Amino acid sequence: MSRLIRRWRAVLFVDFTLKFSIFYGGAVLISLGVIIVEGMRPVIYFAGLAASLAALNVVLLVLVSRMFVWCRCQVLMWNSALQVAALVICATAIFDAIVTAVLSLRGSLQWAVDSSLFISVTNLVSIVVVLLFDAALRIVCRRIER
Repeated sequence: MSRLIRRWRAVLFVDFTLKFSIFYGGAVLISLGVIIVEGMRPVIYFAGLAASLAALNVVLLVLVSRMFVWCRCQVLMWNSALQVAALVICATAIFDAIVTAVLSLRGSLQWAVDSSLFISVTNLVSIVVVLLFDAALRIVCRRIER
C-alpha cells in the first residue's frame, strides 16, 4: 500500500483546512462581514462543503489505490514514486470529472470546469504538503536512530 494512503488522516485534515480557509475566507472577503450579518450559520455551510470535498478526495485516493492493488500492475509495484504519481493523477482526474458533472448541472460547463480545476489544485497542495512532511519525518527519524 502506498505511503500516501497510510497518511490518509493527514491528507483529510490538511485538505479540509485548506478548502475551508479558501471557501470561507473568500466569502468573508467578498461580503466583508458574513459573520456580522448572518451569525455562525454560514460557517457550518462552508465547513460542510469543505468536509465533503476533502472526504471525496480521500475516498477516491483509497479507491484508486485498491484498484491498483487489484489490477496487480507490475510497473507500479516496483517503483513507489511512480505508484504515488499514478495514484494522484487518476484520483484527481476522477475527482475533476465528478465535481465538473455536479457543478455543470447549475451553470455553464466552462464555469464548472474552471471551478473544478481550482478545487483540484487544493487537493494537490494538500497531498504535496503531507508527502513533504512524511519525507521530513523519515529523514529526522533516520538521523535520530544513528
